[in-house]
Amino acid sequence: MVLQAIANGVVEGSVIALVALGLTVVFAVSRLLNVAHGDYLTFGAYATFWASQGLKLTVPLAALVGVVATIVLGLFFHQLVFRKLIRSSIAALVASIGIALLVRHAIIFIAGTGQQTYDLPLYR
Repeated sequence: MVLQAIANGVVEGSVIALVALGLTVVFAVSRLLNVAHGDYLTFGAYATFWASQGLKLTVPLAALVGVVATIVLGLFFHQLVFRKLIRSSIAALVASIGIALLVRHAIIFIAGTGQQTYDLPLYR
């Protein structure tokens, strides 16, 4: 029980650290504070879930599908919105808030607000 709690804490901390690292790298490279970064993460998690449950892929392969889907989403919004607003940081910040709301509510519209879980075996 204690080992499972430690493992869960390490996994959660790793996810938070990766998100913070990604946000830092995006800001360092483009000087854009992308508020939609967390929503991209949520989109990737749902893409992984749908690939795992809907397409019956293994979790590592579904995770690869989720990563690719998130990259495509990020590049889509970069080409559509951020590339045109790169000179105005305030306009880009407001646009990223709009993109965050768009992605978040699209996920809610499609998947609902209930918690989703993977059917993974528990190790004891």
